[in-house]
Amino acid sequence: MKRLKTRLKRSIAGFTLLEVLVVIIIIAILFAIAAPSWNIVMNRQRVNVVRDQATQLIRQAQADARRTHTARIVVFDNSTGVPRAAIVPQTLDTNTGQTSGFIANPTTTINNWQTLGNGDIKANSLDFSTVPVDANNPQGGQLVFNSNGFVDPLSESAASKDSSNPIIFTVNITQAKTSVNTRKCVIVTTLLGAVRQAEGSSCPTS
Repeated sequence: MKRLKTRLKRSIAGFTLLEVLVVIIIIAILFAIAAPSWNIVMNRQRVNVVRDQATQLIRQAQADARRTHTARIVVFDNSTGVPRAAIVPQTLDTNTGQTSGFIANPTTTINNWQTLGNGDIKANSLDFSTVPVDANNPQGGQLVFNSNGFVDPLSESAASKDSSNPIIFTVNITQAKTSVNTRKCVIVTTLLGAVRQAEGSSCPTS
């Protein structure tokens, strides 16, 4: 009977302060070990989300151009430190049959920007760029689809002139202050608008 009472007293007493402190210290150590790895995983996930959204916007613009028989421009911008994009209709030049050209001053004339990354991207946490770069906006680029859904020659990068590297347009996304190995990209490979994803050194930067 006395032994039973002693056990009950011990169970009611709970944990000592020392035991609680030991548990807290162990949790803190485990958190300190796991936090950097978790942060790396989350940053990679953010890069993937931005790339997937950029891919979706390119394909949507191409599909809209074919469906409406109206040229579409996908405009990418990183002037705010957080990547964003917009799809803008474009008219044709009746004299040349080509699109009227890039959007001049897109950062001030476009009002339907879509922030990439679902609002989970901190400013300047990603390096975001395009090939070619837009002369009107060095922080972004413009990809033009004509009314048939084909890439307008206006969008071609210098690399596309080389038959060994027929890449028309590229969107590059990299974790800031990291190696090229973290780079993810969307590549438009032909004038027909074929789109594929790549990573690392397979992503062209010029």
